[in-house]
Amino acid sequence: MGEKMGKVLAAIPALNGSISTINFSIKLLIYCLMVLNVKTFGLKCVCNPDECDIIRPEDCPGKGYIVWDPCK
Repeated sequence: MGEKMGKVLAAIPALNGSISTINFSIKLLIYCLMVLNVKTFGLKCVCNPDECDIIRPEDCPGKGYIVWDPCK
């Protein structure tokens, strides 16, 4: 019984290490998704049809690589 308990106690730090690795991986994945989401919003710029002003890529967040202007 004592030998079995020793093996269980020895396995706990290893389990804790793998859990923290999983937590780090999840945090990294969430961070990357947030960064990509912000970058994606910067790639497009949409003109409001109610405000038909000239819209330029420089006026858009992130330099607006894709400009959709329904006013034209």
